[in-house]
Amino acid sequence: MEALANRGMALKALHRLPEAIASHRRAIALSPDQSDAHLGLAEALLQDGQLRQGWREYEWRWRSPAAHRRDFPQPRWDCSRPPGGTVLPHAEQGISDTLQFCRYVPLVARHAREVLEAPGPLLRPPGLAAEPPRQRMALAAAAR
Repeated sequence: MEALANRGMALKALHRLPEAIASHRRAIALSPDQSDAHLGLAEALLQDGQLRQGWREYEWRWRSPAAHRRDFPQPRWDCSRPPGGTVLPHAEQGISDTLQFCRYVPLVARHAREVLEAPGPLLRPPGLAAEPPRQRMALAAAAR
């Protein structure tokens, strides 16, 4: 199974996406609970433009040993309908993802009060005033 998943990653790097997808699917058929094979499949599907299947497979990231899932008592918003209430967009994989997805905060703000959590380096870039970085910023008023 690991060899097939590795083969899929190599094929994806070569932009041979149909072959990469097939290799990952074979790995999953042999070992259905291997999160790395599902994540490799997700990346290949997304790169190939198969977004619905790719995002579904990408949910396997939470089962990866490397996942840093944060559990909250409130239900996770799945974007299927306007949320109402409060939404907490927060960093999942680092600063680059935070920058990539923060552009959607104003869209969420149309339907909910949101609080954005950001890594400290984004709140106080190097060279600015030495006040301690705030970990949370309320953006509801600014985004409306």
